[in-house]
Amino acid sequence: MSIFVVGAAKGLGKYISNNLNSIKINRDNFTETLKTNNESIIISCARNKEKFPKINNLYSYYEDNIKLTETLCKFEHKKIIYMSTIEVYGNTNEICYENMNIRMNDQNPYAQSKLISEEIIKKNTSDYIILRLSALLGNHSNNFVNRLLKKENIDTTLSEDSIFNYILYEDIIKLLEQLIFSDYIGTLNVVSNLNIVLDNAVQIVGKKANFGNYKYFTPVISNDKLLKKAPYFDKSSEIILKNYINTKHD
Repeated sequence: MSIFVVGAAKGLGKYISNNLNSIKINRDNFTETLKTNNESIIISCARNKEKFPKINNLYSYYEDNIKLTETLCKFEHKKIIYMSTIEVYGNTNEICYENMNIRMNDQNPYAQSKLISEEIIKKNTSDYIILRLSALLGNHSNNFVNRLLKKENIDTTLSEDSIFNYILYEDIIKLLEQLIFSDYIGTLNVVSNLNIVLDNAVQIVGKKANFGNYKYFTPVISNDKLLKKAPYFDKSSEIILKNYINTKHD
């Protein structure tokens, strides 16, 4: 069995490919290296993470976030594991479950492209796992908290009352090591138990930030299904952030 990590050049894909016995797939080696068979596991981490792409970049955005998913489904495989996002839920005040009826109304284009890709996978492969991830903390992540850990007093467009949910790269690896060899098919919310307000997160980091006016919102998201398989996610965003900071300082 071969494991192919698509989008292994940076971010989560880089971390996964460095910590699993896998074959790294990027733009430069896609055609010659992605040689699969019916025992292959394809882990799709590739993405164009722009929330609101410019008009003249729309086709490349489509290629990166939607067409690539269609292409991967055509490769022979045993299982596809797709990295999605909790942003697919939008700004709802409901508790978000994996099987809830999601309507495309207030999601940004990035989240909409993820929803489309999820549907492509469901329609075109019988053995799949979709992981809806919250904000990631790890060596290769580049979110606000990670940038703040590296610098003092940085600027951000985010407002101090923004709401986030944090999980760790290392817990994603543990989860993948389980799921790769499991019979599970379906979608999982990969989130911690409780969200955290950004101002509180900044205080935990112990640095200063110059906040903006954009309020990022994370709804309440159920991780009940996840905890049955991976009880090590039974932590709040606050605890995860504190543990991550302590590890960085060790």
